[in-house]
This record gives sequence, structure tokens and C-alpha cells, in this order.
Amino acid sequence: MPVGPPLGLGGLPFETAQFELPEGSLPALCTDGLIQSRTRDADASRTVLRDVLTRRPPPGPLRSRAIA
Repeated sequence: MPVGPPLGLGGLPFETAQFELPEGSLPALCTDGLIQSRTRDADASRTVLRDVLTRRPPPGPLRSRAIA
């Protein structure tokens, strides 16, 4: 996936990308602020994120599983 300017910055060029996800996929978008921390190692943060995202989600509508 192409790397570009931060979402919401506006006014800068960006590349689009299209791809197909298998049925049942749950795409996740995050910022570097989710990984970077003064109190936790970046590798540890990536491990926690990976572990959370690889858990089998509970059944039900996506809206009920959304994290704001």
C-alpha cells in the first residue's frame, strides 16, 4: 500500500490503491500514535496490536465491535 501524507492533512498529493479482501476480513486503520509511546517500547506496542487484531471477533454487527 502506498505511503502518503497523514489523513485529514489535505492539499497534498496522494496515491490511491485498490485491493480485494476475503469475505469476513476486518480492515484496521491506525496512526503512529497508537504504536509510539514514551512509556512502552514500539516493538511491544506492535505485538499488542497484532495480538488484538488476530483474535477472533465476536459474532454480531461490526458497529458493536468498533473502537472509537
